[in-house]
Amino acid sequence: MPTAITTRTRMRLNLNLNLNLNVNARLRQTPVKLASSYKPSLRTSDVGAGTWAWGNKLIWDYSEDDDAKLQKAFDILVDGGVSFFDTGDSYGTGKLEGRAEQLLGDFASNYRPSPSPFAPSPDNLVIATKLAVYPWRITTKQMKNALAASQKRAQGRIRVVQLHWSAGNYQPLQERCMWDSICTMYEEGLVEAVGVSNFGPKQLKKVHDYCAAREVPIAVAQTQYSLVSCQQEMEDHRALCADLGIQMIAYSPLGLGLLTSKYASLVDDDDNDNVDAALPTSAVRSSLLKGALPGARTLLRTLRSVARDNGRTESEIAVSWCVGKGTLPIVGVKNVDQAQSVVRCNDGFRLSAKDMSRLDEASKTFEQPIARNVFLTK
Repeated sequence: MPTAITTRTRMRLNLNLNLNLNVNARLRQTPVKLASSYKPSLRTSDVGAGTWAWGNKLIWDYSEDDDAKLQKAFDILVDGGVSFFDTGDSYGTGKLEGRAEQLLGDFASNYRPSPSPFAPSPDNLVIATKLAVYPWRITTKQMKNALAASQKRAQGRIRVVQLHWSAGNYQPLQERCMWDSICTMYEEGLVEAVGVSNFGPKQLKKVHDYCAAREVPIAVAQTQYSLVSCQQEMEDHRALCADLGIQMIAYSPLGLGLLTSKYASLVDDDDNDNVDAALPTSAVRSSLLKGALPGARTLLRTLRSVARDNGRTESEIAVSWCVGKGTLPIVGVKNVDQAQSVVRCNDGFRLSAKDMSRLDEASKTFEQPIARNVFLTK
């Protein structure tokens, strides 16, 4: 893939991040507004795959021994038409920082297309990374160097770059430089599209207006969004994205695993030993899920009911709810089973208006949202 994208190429392209590759292998397009004459083409599946766990020993118990099964999971995803992969240069703990980007580059290079009519070419995958807004990254040059390092790890396959979080909460003077950096990356053709992550509505509007003045469209905006994290602030974020023509990306659509059959099956179980046995080995996730489960029983019962009515799993329904809200959910994948589930989420299934409403009402009964990301700004 070339390291720079020409203006002529940009002008030919048409941004549509909310596309569906359905079971007939035909693309169904939903137009997206842009505040720019440049409209880069990023054709992608309705559901993406997340790589936060790849290299993360602390929360997700990653081991280098997992790499072979992660390659198999990647192959299944691509064979099944999943073309959007989310990553970040800070993904990976300690010496493994950047591991997720490296694995994506390796897996894409090792991938051998199957006869499946759904499988996109590895060159057509949309790999979107997020650059950490560390306090010591204070210049555009430093951020460009960070992107260059990410591209090296990913073997030049990164097409979208995002600011991983806003500096507004701890170092406001750094913020303008971060905005300048993504604009410069776009203007110099280093990436096809730019975006942000963990920007609340107020900060998102500010960065949008700054970039629009330079004719640089904010293509995507990530935030934590699911049936257990859809409080008013998140809905305001979703409405603003729709108004500005920005594709909202929903991360943690399964609420760190809470919105899956594993926990839905425990809603009528009063045996604490069974609950404890189902919890993950990670102390962080175990604590979060154990604290959230009691208040999620009504929601999980409804989720289980809707899943049974539609012949789907609870996780597929939770992801479909996010799609129904106009977001692009990214689902974490660590193994073959999870990859197959994401492929099923991408088969064009849509919840009915009635089921969407049932889930909306059930989500209101969950009074304690799953752990809010500390990096999220207002």
